[in-house]
Amino acid sequence: MICDIYSALLVPGALQAAGTERQMTALFNEHGSVTATISQEFRPHLPREIRLSNIEELVPRDIVFNDAEITLREQPNCVLRCGMTIAVKGWGIECAYENAYNIPREMARRFLLLYGKAQGGILSESEKACWGYIVDRVDYAAFCDARARPIRYEGILKNREGDRITIEWADGTNNQVRGQLSSRLDLINKDECFTCMVKFRNGAIANIYDVTPFDNVSDNDDWSWIEQPV
Repeated sequence: MICDIYSALLVPGALQAAGTERQMTALFNEHGSVTATISQEFRPHLPREIRLSNIEELVPRDIVFNDAEITLREQPNCVLRCGMTIAVKGWGIECAYENAYNIPREMARRFLLLYGKAQGGILSESEKACWGYIVDRVDYAAFCDARARPIRYEGILKNREGDRITIEWADGTNNQVRGQLSSRLDLINKDECFTCMVKFRNGAIANIYDVTPFDNVSDNDDWSWIEQPV
């Protein structure tokens, strides 16, 4: 995206022909961005900021850093400012144009910093506004699901039909697993109790592992200590 349009600006009459902000915006978006080599004499003729389009190559829809995956619902509003900086409006991010490749990293950092503060209830008023703006523009539910920690449960393998297995948890609720996840229960017999680590997503089992069989319990045994699915 970042390419040199210095030569385009030096074409005789280029600035005059692109005198309106709309025309200048089209010029910048055609070439991608500008470089710091634009001389000071031209800068007064530039609009205060120009919205950049076609930024998919710069900011992908899925921003992934280690275990943090942030899915954008819409492309961010990136603008080029006459001070040769690129800002991501609403996110509180601004960087020099030559560091534009760092924008996805800065967006992920900004998201996680505000997420941590929101979890701790220590957002400032300005940060609350920024956080609200960001949450509305990312798939926040998917992020929370992906970050959720697995919890240890105990259940009974109630039924096995091919690769589809029905599990009854200690509170009497049921879940089904099939395909690759059902193979995690290959060593569990029908009507046998087991412990496992489970991660749920939208009420379904997203992952199950550390499956260990144990002696069946009677109806009189106390299961109150078991963590239940929610």
